Amino acid sequence: MDVETLKKIKEILDQLGIGLNNLLRWSFLGIFALILLLVLAFKWTRPRIELLTPFYAFIVVVIISVGLYAVHRSLVIWLHYLLGTFIFLALDYFLLDKKSTSPTHWLSTVHNVRFGYRMLAYRILRNNEDLFEDKEGRDVAHAVNGLIVMFFEGFLVAGIIVWQYALGPPEAMPILFVLAGISLFASYPMAWFQHSEECLLMQKKNNLVNEILIGHHVPVKSPHHEFIRKWE
Repeated sequence: MDVETLKKIKEILDQLGIGLNNLLRWSFLGIFALILLLVLAFKWTRPRIELLTPFYAFIVVVIISVGLYAVHRSLVIWLHYLLGTFIFLALDYFLLDKKSTSPTHWLSTVHNVRFGYRMLAYRILRNNEDLFEDKEGRDVAHAVNGLIVMFFEGFLVAGIIVWQYALGPPEAMPILFVLAGISLFASYPMAWFQHSEECLLMQKKNNLVNEILIGHHVPVKSPHHEFIRKWE
């Protein structure tokens, strides 16, 4: 990729206001998928890449990456957290005398947040700088853990493709599935510590949490709950 192409790419990124942090997050899955294709099916992938100039190859990778990232954020990460919630509850049951440090479970039991709105309530709280003063650092920590989940997605999809379409060496399939399993397992310990710490901090600032939920009109399960009366 020559200097002129790099300058053109930089101009586009500057015009769109896309910083390096977002670019890395959005492009990670596409670049990772391209690397897997080059490793598993070099003869199939290389001719298709060579049909494009470096600039248009970059645009194609970014477009595909943004689409994959949208699926990751809107579907996969929610399913990942849903599974994590059950894992956290099981851990809490044995380690913390049935007192959960899962944010969504705490919001349900203490603040009576309605089912289907608990993840929304958690995101509202996590984005509040009065509640979490080191928001930027926490965002980076969550993003890093999200990259591990992306590794899981990439290895899993690659394994399925090798299995279904014989794209790549047959011995690669079990390796890819094992790597997917390892990535999924590795994504949960750090997530558990992150969410537990955030939940403990929310418990410490319970009154502020209450005010934030009221201010955003977060739906609750019962009209007799304390802060729904304040809301009215």
